[in-house]
Amino acid sequence: SARERYFVDALGRRSGGFESYHPNGKPDVRAAYLAGKLHGDYVQLRPDGTRAVSTTYHEGEIDGSYESFHENTHPWIMARYRAGKLEGPYTQQDADAARIETATYVAGVRDGAAKLGRIAICGMVVQDPARNSADTEIASQEREHHSVALRIHHAGRPDLHLELDDLAG
Repeated sequence: SARERYFVDALGRRSGGFESYHPNGKPDVRAAYLAGKLHGDYVQLRPDGTRAVSTTYHEGEIDGSYESFHENTHPWIMARYRAGKLEGPYTQQDADAARIETATYVAGVRDGAAKLGRIAICGMVVQDPARNSADTEIASQEREHHSVALRIHHAGRPDLHLELDDLAG
């Protein structure tokens, strides 16, 4: 199991630098705490030393830029957070750096349509590889917290319209 090294304050809460290590002895997480809450830079590394996640916390919530990386070190998710909620541009890429999704968030809620490079439904890609993925858009609208209307457009024409009812079960 991973070893940890950290400091505690007079109340026994983590405070100051924090490090944990993979079983091979290489760093796993480097972070900082203030009064028992993550506060400051946070970096998670893989056993081979490559970066998996890099972000910043403020009083226990992600605040600022967030980046995660594929095992081949290419960016996976690039986003910004404010007080623990997505805020601003969000981009997700595959391991070959092809864009999968771009969206904009305001206070943790997607603002407008997300542009998708590949559409995953139940974990399967349903896009024809011959299509220009940059032209595919997805838009959804929640209605009374129990149904979602989903419209997928490609090159300006509708490809799929799907309504999901009684999502609350």
